[in-house]
Amino acid sequence: MAVLSPPVPAPPVLYHYTDSAGLKGILETGSLWATDADFLNDAQELQFGRPQLCDALLAQAEGLDPGDRNPVGGAGWSRAAIIRSAVDYLRRGDAISRANAEQVYVTCFCDRDDLLSQWRGYGSSGGYAIGLRSESLPIPAPTLAEVPFIRPDGLVTRVLDPSQPPQSSLVQVRYGESAITPMIDQMLKQIAQHPSGHPGSTGWAEAVFLAVPALASIKHEAFAEEREWRLLTAEVGSRPTGFRVTALGLVPYIALPADLRGALHEIVVGPGNHSDIRMLGVARMLRHLGLTGVSIRASSAPYRG
Repeated sequence: MAVLSPPVPAPPVLYHYTDSAGLKGILETGSLWATDADFLNDAQELQFGRPQLCDALLAQAEGLDPGDRNPVGGAGWSRAAIIRSAVDYLRRGDAISRANAEQVYVTCFCDRDDLLSQWRGYGSSGGYAIGLRSESLPIPAPTLAEVPFIRPDGLVTRVLDPSQPPQSSLVQVRYGESAITPMIDQMLKQIAQHPSGHPGSTGWAEAVFLAVPALASIKHEAFAEEREWRLLTAEVGSRPTGFRVTALGLVPYIALPADLRGALHEIVVGPGNHSDIRMLGVARMLRHLGLTGVSIRASSAPYRG
């Protein structure tokens, strides 16, 4: 999976903001939910910077094999074909094609433990910031992945590709137009580094495991106050998908197991009504689950909700 370089070291503790139901689910199941990026609250999610990336990739393919003039083979033709296949994947825009596509799933964190813009989303009912040690965040173990492969008759089948396992990376989100060019520069260095005997399927795989996660690491500048870090998981159907109901309808997610005894650092109880009772409830639940040594404190934000 692509990670923009140079990598930025994560803070020792990152915070996942959630409501009471989310906190209860994480503590009881020992899992974090990663949401399909197409269903997040940013209307430009995975689209911000996408046209510029496609244009830059096609320009690189043209430099390797101008006009696709060498269909009989060769390293330059193969690398260009990989890139063009990746762009074909990235340019599919209709809902049905996107529903059949492999996805990147996102678990959201913040590097601030008491951020008012996060608390506002929970109103007077209050929210919670779950502080997790970044070194212990779940990085799913690689498993044998399936990738799409376009057969000569045009049908799409799936082939096993052990070189492209599903995996996760923790990245700091970059914001605004200034984030697009570094992302593109990194993709141009990473994609189609080597020729392939199956450039069509390789291009799709590199779109899934390189380009789409890279797009998930940048956002419109309007979201900059979120100070977001993301655990990105490229998924090719090897993991069970769940669905939850939100204002957007049915939202796909996958569960990422976490070792809470090693990862859970503290829980910040957000501002709002009955914060003392909410703190007591958290303490009781931690004791019930045997999660010891976890700090619990109230937000210092004077926000009534």
